[in-house]
Amino acid sequence: MSAYIGAKRRGTRHVSKSNVSADIRELCCWALDLVDVPWRQSNHKTISVSTRAAVARLDTLIGMKQ
Repeated sequence: MSAYIGAKRRGTRHVSKSNVSADIRELCCWALDLVDVPWRQSNHKTISVSTRAAVARLDTLIGMKQ
């Protein structure tokens, strides 16, 4: 699974996970639901977390990616 962390023009960060395996994507979504992190499916293989609160929650749980 690849991870992408980017910055939008507004200065907010977002996180996306891409994987061709539906099982892995479902596991990722299940885990995000479990810890109350809102996500959306950007396309058939990408899961995105993009709200400030959601990214901050991930940073609290797993730390910021360097």
